Amino acid sequence: MMSYIAISIWRFLTSVKLAMALLILIILLILMAVLTEVDKLPLGVALRNLPIIKTLGLDSPLDTWFFMATVYLLLINTFCCTWAQVKKARLLWWRPPGRLTPKFSWDISKNGEKPYNRITALLRARGYKIVIEKGILTAQRNRWGCVGPIILHVGLIVIMVGGLLKLNAGMTGIFPVTEGFAFEDRPENYITYQKGPWFDHSSSLFTLTLDKFYYRINAKKYPDKFEAALRVAQSNGETGAGAVSTGFPLTMGHLTFHSYDNFGFTPRLIIQEEGGGVLDSYIALDTSWNGSAREFIFRGEFTQPSSGKQVEVEFYPDGDEIRPKPVKKSYRFDSPAVSVVIKNGSGGDFRQVIQKGEEKKQGNIRVAFQDYRAWASLVVKVDPGMNLVYAGFWLVIGGTALIYLVIPRRIEVWAGDDGILNLGATTPRFFGSFNEELEEIKVLLRE
Repeated sequence: MMSYIAISIWRFLTSVKLAMALLILIILLILMAVLTEVDKLPLGVALRNLPIIKTLGLDSPLDTWFFMATVYLLLINTFCCTWAQVKKARLLWWRPPGRLTPKFSWDISKNGEKPYNRITALLRARGYKIVIEKGILTAQRNRWGCVGPIILHVGLIVIMVGGLLKLNAGMTGIFPVTEGFAFEDRPENYITYQKGPWFDHSSSLFTLTLDKFYYRINAKKYPDKFEAALRVAQSNGETGAGAVSTGFPLTMGHLTFHSYDNFGFTPRLIIQEEGGGVLDSYIALDTSWNGSAREFIFRGEFTQPSSGKQVEVEFYPDGDEIRPKPVKKSYRFDSPAVSVVIKNGSGGDFRQVIQKGEEKKQGNIRVAFQDYRAWASLVVKVDPGMNLVYAGFWLVIGGTALIYLVIPRRIEVWAGDDGILNLGATTPRFFGSFNEELEEIKVLLRE
């Protein structure tokens, strides 16, 4: 009874149907995660708001125990299938010679042919390696091709282990940093921040300083390429410098930095009100994209601490034009300006466009535009499983190549009664071409 249960469990865990069902389920959960995380898709919003989705926790499906259990079950299934492939390869290709089911026989008693002489010559001419043991001739070709399925399955295991490490022991964060300033790695300093349950972020991992930020303005007058020159000091004492650009990340130790293709400006304004305090600060402006007019708009607003008045600021890269002029690579614009609006209540609003280096006064408010710096959004990733994923893909490619390019074939020949030789053969795949080869050998032996 126990043996029957064990066999049933083993057949279930090595089932290809189980693997396909789990893969389909994982793909569906990933698609649901993509849909529910995109606010602009009506289908995604509708799915996220369904009561049953919220009850089951599927509004964030990749964070559920159900998704992790599915992945772990697929990992167990793949491991069991790998072990089954090892047993199969050992049984078929590393076993002692044994009589296979005869494919055909021929008589050598009439022509006085010595056993195995002619078949040995034929098989060696076709690239087979011959071993005669216990009266049985064993011929094998492409013997190592039988490890192709094993390598393929091992590659899949390595990919899944790497993916689990990415989900559970990795971290991804998006953060802004301004030229000349440093960003310290702390969860509260990120715009968005995600980490796995195994990731320890009890202390800062790095401090990053943005030295310069470059951008390219194309013929359509909007930026399409970004590059950030930065310095990184890691918590383990290692330091380094490099550049992050669109499509080209920077790796330092276990940290990888990517360009997020989002940037803006921080004009330095000095705001002084008669009889009031002085504000001297870099003002971080958000970036928005007006697609119809092909304009990047740099705008921000804040409350002045000393007076409590609302201040609105817009940055114009080239004088009174919002759109930058086409340049190959720009670090400083020719004539930047800011538009400043200060809600002054009964005293009248302050509304002025101020060029860099200018100071303007309206009513009892004086504003000077001293300088500006660019800011950029960067992405940092800690992904301990990425190298495993890459290695797994190479193993899958190598295993697939062995499966389709190196086809193992085994032939056994043994003597029967009255001068009859029997030939048995086996191959794990591509039976049609192997049968054609056996027919050719059969014709040659009977000539």
